[in-house]
Amino acid sequence: MGCHLLCNDGLGRCMSIFVYIIMLLGMLVVVLTILIPALGTEDEARAWIEYFCYSFFWSMMVTSHMRTMCADPGFIPEGYNEYKEEVLVAPFKSFAEYDKAYDTIKAGRSGSVKRNGDRSSTRLASVNDSEQNEKVNEQDY
Repeated sequence: MGCHLLCNDGLGRCMSIFVYIIMLLGMLVVVLTILIPALGTEDEARAWIEYFCYSFFWSMMVTSHMRTMCADPGFIPEGYNEYKEEVLVAPFKSFAEYDKAYDTIKAGRSGSVKRNGDRSSTRLASVNDSEQNEKVNEQDY
């Protein structure tokens, strides 16, 4: 497992520094408000238990953030067209059912539907149309 860092991403670096400063401030607050005031009192054992529990979850949070930040997100190759209609319209059985639900939702928001069954404005329909165009192009050769 390699490390993937974008070195020319200035905003990303600033945000990660900000996130780690906030995480360190959280740890500092726990130390200053729970652990240090309890040292030398009868609540010292409870404070150490709370501190170790918080430290465990804090270290899990930092580790998770570092692993996510350094992971290679991967990519979809250019020209990848192996989308299946069943996957794209997952809760529905076809594009027609998807379009009907889309029209119903859109009508609820705007009060009327102006598409009249035209699927060209939906993202899913454009994928289906591109698949049909590819089939036509393949038949031409």
